[in-house]
Amino acid sequence: MTCPSGPTAVSPKSPRPAEVGSAATFLRLPLPRSRELALNAALALAFGDRSINEALYDSRRAHRMIAELIAGNDYDLVLTDMIRTAGYGERSGLPWIAYLDDLLS
Repeated sequence: MTCPSGPTAVSPKSPRPAEVGSAATFLRLPLPRSRELALNAALALAFGDRSINEALYDSRRAHRMIAELIAGNDYDLVLTDMIRTAGYGERSGLPWIAYLDDLLS
């Protein structure tokens, strides 16, 4: 996500962005909790509307974090990494790019 305040990075222990430069914000998203994980997997298998990889990484908490971050800043673009995070970009309301750099995507 690009933002006028600059790039940020996040420690693996904290999902909050931290300053690292001047062109983008990096946000490490939390994994879904156990119940949400089981429900996501069951729904993906039952309805087949998304891959199991996407379903296993989808989290309401992460969607809220992204929505709050976007609402509080002037971003131009969302860049997602791998198929499992593409849904976050799609639902962000901003132009987005999915960087499919791994074998899972």
